[in-house]
Amino acid sequence: MKKLYSVFLFTLLAGLFASAQTTIYSNNFNNSTGWSLTAANNGDTWTVNSSYNCSEPTPNNGGGSYLHIYDDLFGDDCAFANYYGLGSSGSATASMSSDISTAGYSDVTISFSWLCQGNGSITPSYGSVWYSTNSGGAWTQINSPISKYSGQGTWTTATITSAAVPGIANQATLMLRFGWNNSGYGLNPAFAVDDLLIIGNGSACSNVGGTASVNPSAVCSGGTSNVSLTGSTGTIQWQESANGTSGWANVTGGSGSTTNSYTTGTLSASTYYRAVLSEASCADKNSSVASVTVNPPVTPALSISPSPSDSFCTGGTLTFTANPTAGGTSSPTFQWKINNTDVATGSTFSPVSLANNDLVSCVMTSNDLCASPTTATSNTITVHEAPLPAVPVITQSTDTLASSAATTYQWFRNNSMVPGGNNQNLAITQDGVYEVEVTGANGCKRRSATFNVIGTSISSTIGAKGIHLYPNPNQGSFTIETEDEFSPTVSITDLAGRLLSKNQVIINKQSVQLNEVANGIYFLHLNQKGVNESLRFVVLK
Repeated sequence: MKKLYSVFLFTLLAGLFASAQTTIYSNNFNNSTGWSLTAANNGDTWTVNSSYNCSEPTPNNGGGSYLHIYDDLFGDDCAFANYYGLGSSGSATASMSSDISTAGYSDVTISFSWLCQGNGSITPSYGSVWYSTNSGGAWTQINSPISKYSGQGTWTTATITSAAVPGIANQATLMLRFGWNNSGYGLNPAFAVDDLLIIGNGSACSNVGGTASVNPSAVCSGGTSNVSLTGSTGTIQWQESANGTSGWANVTGGSGSTTNSYTTGTLSASTYYRAVLSEASCADKNSSVASVTVNPPVTPALSISPSPSDSFCTGGTLTFTANPTAGGTSSPTFQWKINNTDVATGSTFSPVSLANNDLVSCVMTSNDLCASPTTATSNTITVHEAPLPAVPVITQSTDTLASSAATTYQWFRNNSMVPGGNNQNLAITQDGVYEVEVTGANGCKRRSATFNVIGTSISSTIGAKGIHLYPNPNQGSFTIETEDEFSPTVSITDLAGRLLSKNQVIINKQSVQLNEVANGIYFLHLNQKGVNESLRFVVLK
């Protein structure tokens, strides 16, 4: 609302400070817009209206609306400045619902009209004024010039200055709040406020905190760093802190502590830095915070290990692995040596060739920022050559292959491992190319030459009577053996059915020599009392 008193006061202040004052906020409380109004648990309620006259009239402040406490104690629907003052206590607040800014103003004045008879005795009822600089997160009571507003039954003016309350000046976020405390005793009128005016005096402050940065951001103990400032305005003073949140103090040591480029003194612990930008009659502004991490010195170390052991089989090799300590955040470099001669790099090493009693070692260069010294030499490994076992020899007896003696055996057919073929002898049931791999007592392995098996032996018993042909395969010479009472007539043919031998009578046991026959499969045909049977055999020269 507009009132003669407020117009007069505003005009007077404007005339006095026209050259250097700015109206930051004004409110004649024509309505409650922009304010959050609460009620006490006893019914005392903040409101904005124009009620003055009722059973206990409130002095008129020039007409129009005003902000005040009321409680309809007498039930006559009067909402003037009164309260329930008969033994029922309570408290309520009227707060700005959004921030205002006094940033840039070092001299701020808050004025308002008010009245409150209340009670200033041992159980007071009174009004109060508070401010917040963090959007209402925390409130501070203003105690100058008045702490408790009471004992005033007519309208008067209160003036609060930043000289008495520095916290209201140069704030980017500022809120005001009027409080009411009812002890249950007192007189009307209750706390009422009107014609709120906030004025900023003096030129706006121009100091700006800016952005701090460090280079390097990590150093070793005893090192230094450069802290620089950009985007700032004002007088610079660098500060340091151990944790970045508290304990800030002006820097000591180093150079450039009041310039935009500060070189630290020698550092022994991680440290946080900020710049404080000041300007006369203005609140200090802080830059962003930057930190330097200080790392302790480390001593690199290196060990190497061979796989599978420090022994290798003749013609074979080993794999060596580097196991670094304090090698750095990224991969260090490794120089492998055989007999102190550089041979390879990388974290692993598999020599193309090794000789008995060769000496393998490695030198690591660490990239750790604080490595001292930067290189480390590994342990030295003496390698030992283990001889291979003798080349195994395969022989065949009928349907069994045999290896020369070794420690362990593994048979292969057509280059695939034979399941269960890990004995010296192998019973064969299929044609194919066979090999055997043997292991010596020192663990070294060796494989035989290939051995072709063609025409695997069939059962040596024919019909009801037993007849045996051996060896099978053979080189064209073999033995036929029968039971005593079994004397068959035999003939021999090749796969094409050509007759090679005819009508021989076998009694008990007889040797057969096939001259000038080629390698291949042949058949022994038997006839005994009109019963014909055949036996397959292989000639392999």
